[in-house]
Amino acid sequence: GATTPNTAFVHVSDWRGQPWAQWTCVNIGGGKVALQADSGYFLSRCNGCERGGADPDSATVHMNTYQDAPWSQWTMKDWTPHTFALLGGDTVPHRCGQ
Repeated sequence: GATTPNTAFVHVSDWRGQPWAQWTCVNIGGGKVALQADSGYFLSRCNGCERGGADPDSATVHMNTYQDAPWSQWTMKDWTPHTFALLGGDTVPHRCGQ
């Protein structure tokens, strides 16, 4: 099981009217963003937070700030209209199915 109380899953087909399915994109400068959930916490990389997972790295919603936290900072890479990838701000380069 998870070791953090807040996780991020893709589970709704329509984000409208569902604040738990919406993110506030905070422009933090330098071409980076922070993604804030309705809880006020930020989407962040976490190592070892999903026990028994196939990959030790996961994205959870456990940080209350993005400042001085490169694991909570993301670079958005535009691929096509309406499609992008999130590049991690720390040692992990990509946060997409690779």
